[in-house]
Amino acid sequence: MVHRFSATGAHIRTWGEPGNGPGQFTTPHGIWVLPDGRVLVGDRENDRIQVFDPAGTWLCDWPGTHKPMSIYADARGVVFATDHIPRMVAYSSAGANLGGCRPVLNGAHGVTGDAQDNLYLSEMNPNRVTRLTPVE
Repeated sequence: MVHRFSATGAHIRTWGEPGNGPGQFTTPHGIWVLPDGRVLVGDRENDRIQVFDPAGTWLCDWPGTHKPMSIYADARGVVFATDHIPRMVAYSSAGANLGGCRPVLNGAHGVTGDAQDNLYLSEMNPNRVTRLTPVE
């Protein structure tokens, strides 16, 4: 289930239920809100990223990940998702699969970034954070 709260912590709404259909989850794992308000949820055991509007209405699925774990979108609108293959997959903000790679040996459990377009991958084995720096 996804729970939405206001900036002051007031509960706004909840959506989702167990299952494998639209708006249903099996181990939701990783969430990101895009600037236009769309909510991306990694639906780990259903091998997809589900996309919702801010009210929780299911919009579509983005396939192409195997047990997604973490989601991050940079300022350019590129969405990065880590998965269990292990790899990182990049999507356009419209959901087009831009490709993937294996940036660290055992996979990253989390991904985030900074204003300089660096990506930071949190790894569990070994326990460390790896910085990926863009190449011009």
